[in-house]
Amino acid sequence: MPSRDVSKKKSSGPDRSALPSGLGEGEPLAAGQRIADLEAQCAHLQAELAAACARIAELETARDQVLDRIAWVVDSLHNGIEK
Repeated sequence: MPSRDVSKKKSSGPDRSALPSGLGEGEPLAAGQRIADLEAQCAHLQAELAAACARIAELETARDQVLDRIAWVVDSLHNGIEK
């Protein structure tokens, strides 16, 4: 796994985090774009979660069928031994 550089780089411009919301050039557009990007990412993650939940349900159904078949085989073997 590649390591991330977590050192802070100093910028030559003013500290925008200290400015109130909406001040500074381009901030409203950047904030709006960031919100749009986050909403798109959220929608993508929700779709992925729904697909994963559906897959889990399929796997649980398959597991239950396998367990039923194993129980049937065990019962059949017990019945064969008793005869």
